[in-house]
Amino acid sequence: MSLLNGLLKGIASTLTVSSPPLYRYPFRNAMEGFRSDWKHISADVEAAVQIFEGNKDSSENEQS
Repeated sequence: MSLLNGLLKGIASTLTVSSPPLYRYPFRNAMEGFRSDWKHISADVEAAVQIFEGNKDSSENEQS
């Protein structure tokens, strides 16, 4: 009987699969996450504006 009991417990242990968490949230709360996102977005916008203004200045010099 103990052999059968052990066999059933072994089979049952393979059927219960728990998945590990996919990732760990790198911020303490959502506000920190939003703040980080907006910092990245503002840096991207600043870089795009500088590129745009640089192209604008060079095209004005070419027309002169």
